[in-house]
Formats: sequence, C-alpha cells, structure tokens
Amino acid sequence: MEKLNQEFQHLLMKNDFPMKVSFENGQWLYKGKLEMTDYHILDFAVSFTQVGETDGAVCQIVFNNVAYCKSYGKQGEWLAFLNQLNLEMGLYYYLCLENDGRIFARYVTEVHQDVQMVYDVLNTGANVMMHIVEKIESKFGPIVSI
Repeated sequence: MEKLNQEFQHLLMKNDFPMKVSFENGQWLYKGKLEMTDYHILDFAVSFTQVGETDGAVCQIVFNNVAYCKSYGKQGEWLAFLNQLNLEMGLYYYLCLENDGRIFARYVTEVHQDVQMVYDVLNTGANVMMHIVEKIESKFGPIVSI
C-alpha cells in the first residue's frame, strides 16, 4: 500500500493537484475542496485502505456536502430523485442520503497498481458533481454550504 500512496502523491504533484494528506486509522487519506459557487463548497476525500496482506488497497472517493434535504417530510421525494440520478448517471459515483439530510457521492474500488485510474475518476468527479448539483438545484433550489 505504501507504493500506491507514493505513486498517488507523485501523480498529484505532477498534475499540480494539491490535497492535504494524512495517515489515519490504518488508511492514507487525501482531502480537498471543490468550489461549486461562492456559497457552495464540496469537501472531497480519497482514501486507500489496506486489503489483507496484498499490495492492493480499497480506494474510496467521497464528495461531501453535495446537497441537503432540509425537511424530513421531503425525504421520500429526495430518495426517489437520487435513485433516478443513480440509475441515469451511476457510471462511477452513486449518491446517498444520510440520516441527517446530508447528500454525498461515493465511488469505491479495489486498486492494485493503477493509481492513474483513481486520479482520472477523481478528476471526472468534479465534472459529474457540477452536473448533479445543476440537476438538484433545478428541482430543489439553490444549495448553500457556507
């Protein structure tokens, strides 16, 4: 897993893609922010967690603060909408609604060598999130996270 971490850090530096990196709870964790608007910022993270005794790792990419379901009474409407987006756009990321109303997007895969693929999915994620946020705002109104 150390080799994956080093290769991913090298790839980030090569592409001038700054992220805060740390080792927490047995996993490498990279954190960043994506400004959608002046009032809506997504936190995102990439983690690599050891898979048994192999050189591979489970990789997760998570975009937080995608949107908020502010009313418990609208939870069913949100779930139906997110499910439809997952069906239409579920190529890489899937959308989830937390109990607290927070909506996030997640991608999970196992990585053994190809950290370029992780970087590409992360990079694509920014465009995917912009498209998803547009769809959410057209249905539920503007999103403010600050």
